[in-house]
Amino acid sequence: MNIILNILKWLIVLIVFTLLVSFASKKRILDKLYVNHINIESNKDKFLSDSIIFNYINNKSLLDIDSSLNNFQLIELTLKQNPYVDNATVFVDYNNGVNIEIQAVDPVARVFNKSKSYYLDKNSREIPCSSNFTKRSLIINGDVDLVDVQELCSLAVYIKSDSLWSAQISQVFIEKNADIILIPRVGGQKIIFGNASYLELKFNKLKLFYKDIVRFKGWSYYNIVNLKFNNQIVCTKN
Repeated sequence: MNIILNILKWLIVLIVFTLLVSFASKKRILDKLYVNHINIESNKDKFLSDSIIFNYINNKSLLDIDSSLNNFQLIELTLKQNPYVDNATVFVDYNNGVNIEIQAVDPVARVFNKSKSYYLDKNSREIPCSSNFTKRSLIINGDVDLVDVQELCSLAVYIKSDSLWSAQISQVFIEKNADIILIPRVGGQKIIFGNASYLELKFNKLKLFYKDIVRFKGWSYYNIVNLKFNNQIVCTKN
């Protein structure tokens, strides 16, 4: 008899425990979310801030949903649609706190195309200008539509990744014949780059011009440097 009573007692305890766990789980799912932590990486350009991210998801009423898996995945998907977010990871802790990891965009150039202005990132994606921050970037302007955007992006990435050229080249201008012109910060020469092919070869020729020609002729001797032609640098005197 005692054995049967003990079995019944433990069975009742197990049932009550299961019901409590089930109730707690359902309550957690039905509870509203709140932002617990936001971390923004690669944000030196300040396009994003914790308050911007919070307001972005709050304005879309994403915190008014429950904490089921599909819903916090919706928050992650929505954040990735923000033009200043390169990538986003979202997870919800047991207390329904939303934890957000953001990878901010890193523009490589600012484009001025007729009446339109925007940034380009390394993936050739257009990023709208921000009212919160203006990034000092390589300028691309002129007849921009004449050159493939991926070629322009490759050129901008190459310039940005090199400490010499990122310091020396301030602007890329597209002429009406689709020639790419580099505008330097120092020297004042018109540098005719041609198209965006053979980047390394052309920049090596430009480096040779600065190292060997400017060294002996001075900065003002030539006003045009043409890098378009294979195996030669064509310079025009002032």
